[in-house]
Amino acid sequence: MVVLMIDAEPEYSTQVLNKLIEMRDIILATKIMGDCDPMVIGVVRDFEHLHGLITKVATIPHVKDIQVSF
Repeated sequence: MVVLMIDAEPEYSTQVLNKLIEMRDIILATKIMGDCDPMVIGVVRDFEHLHGLITKVATIPHVKDIQVSF
């Protein structure tokens, strides 16, 4: 399991959240207040899978930064 704290441009945080909800490996996606807007919990098998998930999230328009915790 992995937690991703995502920094997105504030005016696009809802659009980013909707894209995250559509992703197969994401089991929870929510908005939070603070330095990061969306927060997601995902399921990954290994570091390769984690890298792929981070890469997919990073390609979502208006995502500025991703913090990873597992």
